[in-house]
Amino acid sequence: MCAMTELELLGYKLKDSYKKQLNQSLIARQKHTERRKLEKEQKIYDEDNFFYYIEGYTGSGFPYGITREEMQEIDQSFPSQPDRKDGKVFWDDEDLPF
Repeated sequence: MCAMTELELLGYKLKDSYKKQLNQSLIARQKHTERRKLEKEQKIYDEDNFFYYIEGYTGSGFPYGITREEMQEIDQSFPSQPDRKDGKVFWDDEDLPF
């Protein structure tokens, strides 16, 4: 934009359509840069293995879901194998965590 203004000050005539196209190009570049920055931050946050399962993301782009620590607690409180009788699965109510 500054170069365009300087060219006009030097007497060059630029079409309005060219100015509009240049402005749209700059806006698109800014959006692309912001999106890549957010994706990079997201990738770094996701790669720390904090979450076992990511349910979704907040409006600010932060993930939420079940952490690995929470999943370990769930695994420890849940019975490992159900009883099998005649090919059917039976859970003893006393083994269930709820």
